[in-house]
Amino acid sequence: MFADLKVFQAASALTRHAGIRQAVVARNMANSDTPGYRALDVAPFTMPREAQAQGSWDFDVIERRGVAASPNGNTVDLETEMVEAID
Repeated sequence: MFADLKVFQAASALTRHAGIRQAVVARNMANSDTPGYRALDVAPFTMPREAQAQGSWDFDVIERRGVAASPNGNTVDLETEMVEAID
């Protein structure tokens, strides 16, 4: 009964998005000293009409832009990752 309500489907999708983003941020922090590692992020949460109708959401993992690379090519900034983890 409640599983068919759109609000619960959207809440579930938002929760999955937050969980995936938390995992990506944790992976970035774990690789903060890995030479050549590129910081990743999850595309912002959106609710397209097609996804609402089907009840499924796919979240794209993208490379984080606008972060300067360290001399070893790593783009992870721990301060940014800590803020992203809280967000």
